Amino acid sequence: MDEKSILLGKGLMMIAGADHEITPPELAWLEDSWLCSTEEGSDLYDLLIRFNYREEHFEEFFSILKDKLSEEEKKRFLYDSIKMSSADIIYSDEEKSSVKEVTEIFEVPKETLAMIESLVEMETAVSITRRAILND
Repeated sequence: MDEKSILLGKGLMMIAGADHEITPPELAWLEDSWLCSTEEGSDLYDLLIRFNYREEHFEEFFSILKDKLSEEEKKRFLYDSIKMSSADIIYSDEEKSSVKEVTEIFEVPKETLAMIESLVEMETAVSITRRAILND
């Protein structure tokens, strides 16, 4: 398995689990949306659901990840973190705080994080509206 994909997946688990629980909708997002964008598939999913995200040292982990990502990959990770964390309709204060902390570790401007959060909110609003109009 690709080391970067493993680290990204573990990072997503750590942020989504910041509120002490990774919910079924968050795991479904991980499997259905994020894993589809990797070439790892079910093997990586199996590894991630066994990952004990509560025991990982947050700052050290994300400092290591920072050095392995391009600037664009860092922004994509923040986007994916927010998408996964809000998959259960609750983007908790703990999850928001974790995303903010990672933003600082990654040295991504706060304004960029604000734009990413706004993008996710708009996408969610469009999805809700589409479902209401089309009854799906």
